Amino acid sequence: MRLRLNGIDEFTVNGSGSFTAPIAVIANNPYDITLVEQPVGFTCSVNSGTGTAKAPVTNVKVTCSQLLYTVGGTVTGLKGSVVLHSDGSATDLTVSTNGAFTFRDPFPHGSSYAVSVKTMPATQSCVVSNGSGSVTANVTAVAVNCADTVVPVPSAPSKPMEVVSYGVKAYNFSWEAVAGATYYKITQDVGGDPLVVVGDNITGTTFSLQNVVLMDTNSHLFNYRLQACNVSGCSNPLATFAVKPNANDAIGYLKPSTGSMSSLQYGQSVALSKDGNWLVVAASSVFHVGFIEIYSRRSGQWAFETRLKASNSESGDNFGSSLSVSKDGSTILVGASGESSSATKVGGDKTDNTVLESGAAYVFERTGTSWAEVAYLKAATSTQQEKFGSVTALSADGSIAWVAGNGSSVHGYRKLAGTWSYFDSASTSIPGEGRSLAVSDDGATLAVGMPLDSTPNAPSSGTVLVLKWTIPTLSKTYVLKENVPQSGNKLGAAVAISADGRSIAAGVPRRTVGPTDYAGAVTFFYLDGSGTDYMQDGYVYSPLPKVGAEFGRSVALSSDGNVLAAGGPIMSAGVPGIDADLDYSGPNRTGVVIRFVKSLGAWRNTQAAAGKIIDYSDFLGQSISMSGDGKTIAAGAPGEDSTATGIGGDFRNNNGIDVGAAYLY
Repeated sequence: MRLRLNGIDEFTVNGSGSFTAPIAVIANNPYDITLVEQPVGFTCSVNSGTGTAKAPVTNVKVTCSQLLYTVGGTVTGLKGSVVLHSDGSATDLTVSTNGAFTFRDPFPHGSSYAVSVKTMPATQSCVVSNGSGSVTANVTAVAVNCADTVVPVPSAPSKPMEVVSYGVKAYNFSWEAVAGATYYKITQDVGGDPLVVVGDNITGTTFSLQNVVLMDTNSHLFNYRLQACNVSGCSNPLATFAVKPNANDAIGYLKPSTGSMSSLQYGQSVALSKDGNWLVVAASSVFHVGFIEIYSRRSGQWAFETRLKASNSESGDNFGSSLSVSKDGSTILVGASGESSSATKVGGDKTDNTVLESGAAYVFERTGTSWAEVAYLKAATSTQQEKFGSVTALSADGSIAWVAGNGSSVHGYRKLAGTWSYFDSASTSIPGEGRSLAVSDDGATLAVGMPLDSTPNAPSSGTVLVLKWTIPTLSKTYVLKENVPQSGNKLGAAVAISADGRSIAAGVPRRTVGPTDYAGAVTFFYLDGSGTDYMQDGYVYSPLPKVGAEFGRSVALSSDGNVLAAGGPIMSAGVPGIDADLDYSGPNRTGVVIRFVKSLGAWRNTQAAAGKIIDYSDFLGQSISMSGDGKTIAAGAPGEDSTATGIGGDFRNNNGIDVGAAYLY
């Protein structure tokens, strides 16, 4: 820099340190030092530069600071985020929007900058122009231009994916990685257009397709195709090989967890929660101490949870003669029609056996992972051989229970403030075995099937009694019969009801279909818009009615009333599993389950299923239950003879007699 003394004499100062003017000032004369020329890249100022020279002057100070500038520019075309770096800046800059940008750290005058892209956007490539130079002023001309990266669509997989294993209602696929693919899709080919995507954004090379609706129309014929995908798109699914799983291998086959032995009759009763995640199976044979087993579906996989017995369990109590479960599976109602105590209503002495086969029911509740028996239910009056607990029904929230037996009444119980109590009973007029129960989600509309009830000139034609409650008071009763009752039809041998109580399905297992005696059917009743009465509306039958098949011995409805599952436990089939051959002439009584769907006001059957193996008198469909969405069906086969245990055991061995099994479709 250059300084000037007293406006005349100029001199140069180089660098920091002390300096001395080349010309002295006469003693007692004034001095004035000023800045004539700034140093390059700095700005300086003179302090204490004016005064009178009474002695050598050494306190004049010139203070300088370096000039600092910013470096920045403009980003265009950006989608996402880009990370910029520049030599000379200690901090990288992340830019997420188009427009102006500036590095946070300033650059000294004369320093160099060199801007580059440190991290590209996920799907773009960015180019820097005017990105380097020396700083002599604020830099604003750096340009970063981003454009989509052109990535070729992956080729179709050269090898088909494989079904490497099966779970309960699950297909487990695996495949080799495809070059250039960042994710995969699996599509279901239902024989038409378009394909249905069943797995998307799969980043690995395995996938488990869970909760397969095994009894949907032609579901056993569906093909599955793999697509390799990246940001540019997916390979053509039709250009890859299709795989067709064996649907029968995905049928859930459930056996007693331990102690699989003859005469257990496992599957005599089954109950599936409306959410489709909990299944209860009973072994209620009179020859053994009855028990129930609980299964749950967690993370898509079915697994055994626990086994429960009554606190006063005894052989012959028929514990598990009926089952009901709440919507979330946290409450279970279990009938024990052979229990023989003289207790009444709720609680009482469980230990006496003075009233033979008076019957009982038990409530179990789950807290966390633990189950406990919380209520012991009896009829208002214990009567010998009433077999109270033969049928049960439970509200969706598990707070209202209905129980009946061979007597002429159905009994109601409710849970208030954590305590179960008896609230009322309703007479059904006609005592007798074989009745059935079903209740709406709110517990207030109760359907009672009375298959032995008679109509003039039509004995045992059957009746469905609908009891409408404003709990605890009975508010209305509907009496439902076939439009043309027929002797021995046994309407109401099984009943099911929709969540809102407006749709009822009732089994008519002894109905004659055309020339075919006792082929069986299921009929429907719907509450009219005014709520005045239920009206009968049609029947569904087995696709191939057979003499004495008694289709409709068990029924289940989806929550909306538009999906029906019905059992024919003494029906015969020629082919095991899905798409059972009903055109089979041999009377093997292996048992069959048939699923129907209502669409545009008409019912159509979607699939018929037998057990894992065709065997004489398995009685599949003796009991049946369905999830609220109609996608999962549970069915009991109490006459099945394998001594396998657990889930997925050897169904081919027939080493026992009437061991029983349960199936999930």
